[in-house]
Amino acid sequence: MTTIEIDGLTKRFGSVLAVDDLRFGVPEGAVTGLLGPNGAGKTTTLRMLLGLVSPSAGTATIGGVPYARLTDPVHAVGAVLEASSFHPSRTARDHLRVVASAARIPTARVDELLEQVGLAGDATRRVGGYSLGMRQRLGLATALLGNPAVLVLDEPTNGLDPAGVRWLRDLIRSLGREGRTILVSSHLLAEVAQTVDHVVIIDRGRLVTAAPLAELATSAQPGVAVRTPDTARLRAALAAAGIAVDDNGPDRIVALGASPEAVGRAVAAAGVIVYEMSLVGASLEDAFLRLTTPEEITQ
Repeated sequence: MTTIEIDGLTKRFGSVLAVDDLRFGVPEGAVTGLLGPNGAGKTTTLRMLLGLVSPSAGTATIGGVPYARLTDPVHAVGAVLEASSFHPSRTARDHLRVVASAARIPTARVDELLEQVGLAGDATRRVGGYSLGMRQRLGLATALLGNPAVLVLDEPTNGLDPAGVRWLRDLIRSLGREGRTILVSSHLLAEVAQTVDHVVIIDRGRLVTAAPLAELATSAQPGVAVRTPDTARLRAALAAAGIAVDDNGPDRIVALGASPEAVGRAVAAAGVIVYEMSLVGASLEDAFLRLTTPEEITQ
């Protein structure tokens, strides 16, 4: 069984606590999104998982084994952490051939992957002349050389144009359907919502939540958004009707979990002017912001 387990993982850089007693699991054969604000500790967590950074405490294992103790890491785990670790004078084909030779992978696999990631037409160009998006594609090809059961991808859409982002989304879905265990970090919540099965959210190095995507989206209540110049009176009327509210700007509030009919009655009872009223749905972005935005900012 090829699962990823993070247990009590902690990392200090001097006085900075980057990852704090982090605990979560990545289920086998699923695509899991690792989300968090900038500086949340996502990249540090992935680097500890791959043995590039030593933890201050705790463990990170793949199939029950730390990465450094895997007997055949190239065939077990593929990873894309950054798109700049290529020799600029080598061509894409030569880069992949060098890695394949070191891992005793047939060279036929090189051209197969160049085709798969859309670089077949640029295979003889030097990597130094590649765009960031092209280097991301080459990094993914490198990660897939050993046909690994586990993929670890850190912000893989960086540098990709909209067509490239869609291509990557489809590829990740396809790889997931093959039964691979995939952990992907990203700040593009809309893309993650269309790609992953499970979500892990961390903030300031600590776990906020880990849940199936459908369960997390359900926890972000849908409701009715109302734009009015008198939010205070409407908020009071909604509260009197037992309806919870959430501020959404200086002249806009959201009645959580309420129907338009219930909100309409409260509007009439309060006698307030309404400029606009619309249904709002639950989304991964709603859940993410609710779980990671400091309370003092939302008040």
